[in-house]
Amino acid sequence: MTRRHVFDPNRGAISVSLAVVLGLVGVGLVVAVLGIALGFAAGGDDASAVQQRVARLQEKVDAANAERRDSTNAVESDATKATEIWKIATALVASEAAIVELDKQMVAVGDDPDTTTYNQLYDQESALFDQDRTLNDQLDAVLAAE
Repeated sequence: MTRRHVFDPNRGAISVSLAVVLGLVGVGLVVAVLGIALGFAAGGDDASAVQQRVARLQEKVDAANAERRDSTNAVESDATKATEIWKIATALVASEAAIVELDKQMVAVGDDPDTTTYNQLYDQESALFDQDRTLNDQLDAVLAAE
């Protein structure tokens, strides 16, 4: 009887079909187990993976906002610096114009160092030169500051 069942074409077909189905179920289980294992290895369940992606995106947004704030602060700092440079440069131009005007007056008075007017003009010019040096030092300091 055993021989008859082994060689029975109907029983053989059923056994092969059953083996194929069991094999496919086995392969499916292996794939499912591997998928679960890889899912845990890749960061756990779907909710935590989404949370991690959201956290990474938030970090990028925060970095971009920090860069924008730094850029805005740099622009404001540059504008303040430019305004300060403009004020010092304007004062320098006025100081140098006053020195030129005093030079003209000194030439008009003459080269006689004994005159009171000449001495007064010379003292004024000396004070303007000191102011000019101070302004140049301020300008150098502003330009050197970063």
